[in-house]
Amino acid sequence: MRLAFLLLALVATAPVWAAVEAEVDRSRLYQDERLELIVRVDSETARFALDLTPLSILFDIEQQSQGQRLRRASNGEIEAWREWHLWLRPRHIGTLAIPPFRFGNARSERILVEVLDPLQRGDDLPAEAVQLDVTLNERELYIGQPTILTIDLWYQLRLQGDYADLDFGDFNVELLDESNVTDVQNGRQIRRYRLIYRLTANHPGELQLPPIRFVGQYQAGPYGERQSIERVYPAQTLTVKPIPDSYPKNAVWLPAKRLSLSDNLPAQLELSAHAHQDWTVVTEVEGLPPTRLPDPLAGLGGDVWRLYRNAPEFTDAQRRDLAALVFTEAGRQRLPAVRLPWWDLQRDQLAYAELPARTITVVPEASPAFQPTPTSGDAESTSIRLPWGLWPWLSAALGLGWLSTLLWLWLRRRRNRPVKVEPAPQPRPLKLGALLDEAEPRPFRLGILRWLAQHDLDAAKTLAALPEPAASLWARLNATLYGPTGPAALTRAERKVLLQALLKRHARLVKAAQRPPDLSQLYPD
Repeated sequence: MRLAFLLLALVATAPVWAAVEAEVDRSRLYQDERLELIVRVDSETARFALDLTPLSILFDIEQQSQGQRLRRASNGEIEAWREWHLWLRPRHIGTLAIPPFRFGNARSERILVEVLDPLQRGDDLPAEAVQLDVTLNERELYIGQPTILTIDLWYQLRLQGDYADLDFGDFNVELLDESNVTDVQNGRQIRRYRLIYRLTANHPGELQLPPIRFVGQYQAGPYGERQSIERVYPAQTLTVKPIPDSYPKNAVWLPAKRLSLSDNLPAQLELSAHAHQDWTVVTEVEGLPPTRLPDPLAGLGGDVWRLYRNAPEFTDAQRRDLAALVFTEAGRQRLPAVRLPWWDLQRDQLAYAELPARTITVVPEASPAFQPTPTSGDAESTSIRLPWGLWPWLSAALGLGWLSTLLWLWLRRRRNRPVKVEPAPQPRPLKLGALLDEAEPRPFRLGILRWLAQHDLDAAKTLAALPEPAASLWARLNATLYGPTGPAALTRAERKVLLQALLKRHARLVKAAQRPPDLSQLYPD
């Protein structure tokens, strides 16, 4: 009876305790560093004010912000939560307690934080001299959903070093940006070395992002003496959720914040049979690289219409599919709807991006103008009768005309004797490896297209079939040349990855061409 009463009491109080949550980005830091505290309150409890008086006794609140976020509750409903983000700097050394936050009858749990003495850091620099900050866009995400990791190293002195054994655990990683700029803080110049990565998890569970450690040396004296320095950001845990059961089994998994389909066709369209209509379908996405988007027109086709496709084009947030639409029969023809499933991360539910079905009026193609044939009666009425005595003279005149024409052609042929023309020298075959040191994007791209043409390869099909990461590198190369704000040019290592993928693709095609035919496919019975 006592155990049953205790369980009932815990169940009754669970919704009250869940109404307020608090967490910190780390539980161990030096006194001259700061930590981030997040307080979450459900919409019903958020009518009470946040009291920071107990917190300000042990911590200085340097910055704060608040906003609203949607979350899925245990019963499947969408709930609105209010979040406060507080950046705190501890006032004392030792184990400090972040007190519970009370909202009416609900409160959060107490959090213990270990604060270390800055003198134990191993160097005599103040905290602002060298600071290591690490931020993550999402700590709770789905499998295949990217999160952005930003590593900022701030320093105010001459510093040399690197990140030691930079490891990303079980995440697939892609470097998006690397920069080193000068900024001004509190009236003083400070350098910022930034690395931005896109991390993607391939399996669900609690995944660990290992500690990030910077090791370097700085000038410590007037005579060039150098002293070692180390900054470490602690390990972080991310929760990766599996693909929901409600998602279609055969569809490409697309977790995104926003996804939409649009095209250039009007609501009412009239075409001539066998005339082509340019059809541009744009897939716009937020929260995923556009190279992850599937072909929205894949599998489309009909008995009375055809699609002629071009290679897709990619920008920072769009995939553009270009096609020519041709109807072969007149009448009112139906163009089916285009439907693309995706997972809405804002609402945490299945959604569809769709182009509606259309009815298109197809008129017969224009026929050549009809030319009437004159009748025999008309021919007789318009014929000219000449006297019999004029026929010999007319025949002699026609004969002299033919002889004059032949003489003129013979003289012209003698004057225009053909001149022997030497054949133009053939261009030297291009070796793909020669493009490795070509840093300019335009010559590098033209060299790839020239190499594909020399090997009789369809450029559009070959480049569209490139695997990752070569496909993303080719899309980035095109965006560098033709995008509104082109990204950075490919590095030598990235050019090498792209060229190796092209060589492997060519080798597979050559091997397939040399393979003897499978006669069982000709005679299946």
